Amino acid sequence: MTLFVVLERPTHPGNIGSVARAMKTTGFSNLILYQPEHYPHQQASQMATHGIGILDNASVIDDLDMFLLGMDLVVACSKRPRNIQIDHYSPDTAAYMVQSSLQNDANVALLFGNETSGLANSTLNYANIMLEIPMADSADSLNLSHAVQIVLYELFKLANQKINLPPQQEMPLASEKLAFEEHLHTTIKQAGLIKHSSTFSKIRSMLRRMRPDRRELQLLFGILNAALPHPNPNKKDV
Repeated sequence: MTLFVVLERPTHPGNIGSVARAMKTTGFSNLILYQPEHYPHQQASQMATHGIGILDNASVIDDLDMFLLGMDLVVACSKRPRNIQIDHYSPDTAAYMVQSSLQNDANVALLFGNETSGLANSTLNYANIMLEIPMADSADSLNLSHAVQIVLYELFKLANQKINLPPQQEMPLASEKLAFEEHLHTTIKQAGLIKHSSTFSKIRSMLRRMRPDRRELQLLFGILNAALPHPNPNKKDV
């Protein structure tokens, strides 16, 4: 299906333009900007050079949560240490996972955070995997556009090598995952199992890291439905 490069709250317009240029050189075109501080901007256009078409066609969104809910695979690119349990992969390993998903008609989002603070922890709740670019011990981060270039180049290499990756199990549609999450939330809320507002966010984050395939999700649906109390048709109201 489609690969989306998503920038969360970018602050420097030059970086936005440089990302568009990096995308052009690697053959990708879908740029998503979530609440950019300065866009459109002359500096972004100057830095984009031959990627100006990608920049001009970039989509600016105000609801990142809803956008990510429509993705089949969300890859969070971050260097900051996090107190979040999520599998970390190098760019080349993550590229195989992304390319395999794209070959299976998935919509994939590559998430890159703000130049100063990186990705918000709330955004990471939607991530399936974390991508981390190895660096020397003395380096704590890369320029935003450089990080995007490295990740996209790994994907570019795979696409041009025409490697036939092994097929994945059939993955559920984003709408199916959302339907299950809503059903699960309603069920455990009715059962009185949610004591804190953050509880279900943690459960949803866990499910996204697990990435159940379609058959596994159907199994979970069945278990959930079997666990629900069903009305007794022979019982009469008094």
